[in-house]
This record gives sequence, structure tokens and C-alpha cells, in this order.
Amino acid sequence: KDYYSAGFQYANFVRQFPYSERAEDALFMSAYCKYMESPEYSLDQKQTYEAIQAFEQYVERYPTSGHIPEINKYLDEMRAKLMKKDYEIAYGYYKIGSYNAAYVAFADFMNQYPDSDNKEEAMYYMILSGYEYAINSTEAKIVERLNLVINDFEKFAASFSNSKYTKHTQDIYNKCREALYARAK
Repeated sequence: KDYYSAGFQYANFVRQFPYSERAEDALFMSAYCKYMESPEYSLDQKQTYEAIQAFEQYVERYPTSGHIPEINKYLDEMRAKLMKKDYEIAYGYYKIGSYNAAYVAFADFMNQYPDSDNKEEAMYYMILSGYEYAINSTEAKIVERLNLVINDFEKFAASFSNSKYTKHTQDIYNKCREALYARAK
């Protein structure tokens, strides 16, 4: 269970004997060892990224391997872990009141994981963060930022017409429109 040492030895074998009949298995085991070192989502994910890269290199080199279904399962698991970490980071920014960072983190989350199970909540918190950031902005930036929130609301409403967050996001939308109207006078 010394995955670090085992992974190193497997990778070293592949480097030294790239044409060996065992090179394919050694490359898989090297990637698998990195996968086994991948920590829980709340910790640094350097090993997770390395494991993903190692599996992708394996698939690129051996696209017809019998390990492909297994690798896909591992990749899905690691991507879900990264997705959870990114969502929790964005939500953490929101909880501490760092609304600009939360808005950017949720926007990045939406771009990176458009098929996430947390998409509805991410868009909701992106709207809340954007609104808080906009109303606390300098006068020179408030109109631009309120318009961003309105645009985000329209995307949210189009994507989640029956959301449990619809009433609250609609209230924020109305506040944005009122604030823009007040500034237009």
C-alpha cells in the first residue's frame, strides 16, 4: 500500500523499458497508484490532477485497452471530487461575504462544470453574490454590475423555471431594475 513508491517504480519501468510487453500494465499501475494517493476533496488536489493526467496519457497511448471502462469510472470519481471542491470554495467565499470572489468562483464553476448537479444552486449563489457585489460597488461600476446580475437572472430563469429559488431571484432582479431605474433619472 505504499502507492507513492509503487507508482514511481512502475513509471520508472515504463521509462526504462517502453517496448516491454509489460509496459502497458506498468503504465496503468503507475496511474492507478496516483489515483490511490488522491486525497479527499477538502485537501490539496495536486495528486488528483496528476492521476487524471496519468490516466489520460494511458488512454492516449492505449485507446483499445480493456482498462478503459475502469479508467472512465476513476476519472468520473476524481472529476466529481474536483467539482465538489470548487463548489465548496465558491460557497465559502459567499459565506464569508467576499462577494466578488464568490461571483467569480461561481462563474468559473459554471463554465468548468456546465453539467453539474449543483448548477441550480451555483447559479443562485452567483446571482446573490453578484447583487451584493454590485450594490456595494462604486457609483462608476454599479450600473455595469447590476446589468450582469440581470443577465445572470435571465439565464437562471430560462434554465430553472420551476426552481425553489425563483421567488428570491425574482426579488433580486426587481431590486436591480429599480436601482437602475433610479440611476437613470
